[in-house]
Amino acid sequence: MIDLPGKMGASALIFDLDGTLADTMEVHYEAYKKVTDSFGINFSRQLFYDWAGTPTITTFERLKEMYQLEDMDPIDCTLRKRENFKTNFHLVSRIEPVFDIVREWYGKLPMAIGTGSSRQMGMKTIETLHMTPYFDHIVTVDDVSKGKPDPETFEKCARLMGVENSECLVFEDGEPGIVAARALNMKIVDVREYLD
Repeated sequence: MIDLPGKMGASALIFDLDGTLADTMEVHYEAYKKVTDSFGINFSRQLFYDWAGTPTITTFERLKEMYQLEDMDPIDCTLRKRENFKTNFHLVSRIEPVFDIVREWYGKLPMAIGTGSSRQMGMKTIETLHMTPYFDHIVTVDDVSKGKPDPETFEKCARLMGVENSECLVFEDGEPGIVAARALNMKIVDVREYLD
């Protein structure tokens, strides 16, 4: 089980969704690959994980610029990727070592999810994995003007829970989310250290 002692000056907990609470990363990667392969792009796992937590449309905007693809429409690519993800949604599961933390602290501290997913996809994941009752607030990329690594997602979580930024403990698996939490002086647990 992930250990919290030493981290618990926290008054509230914030969890990323994909790759932190939900084992969705391979399903997301394969959904991206189907789209990027159609453009002849070598979208490596390394790059995908480096950008973990980045909004989907931002990923396609970066790829369009990186590969100078005039015919790539990031909005269309985002919709295609979303449909690919839905096709394999049955492969998604909870990441139990992290969800054990949720169970342990449910009803004791306020908890929120701060995700780079769209509200539609994020809620589908949360509801399918029966996580909805545990969280006081869910902030998706559709609820902010800028997604991670901008700190707005986590800042909004803290505000909705009525706590100072510095009182929050964030559970993350992606660099953009870690950068966002660090910018707000939030405490951080990088769950990758526990899930390898």
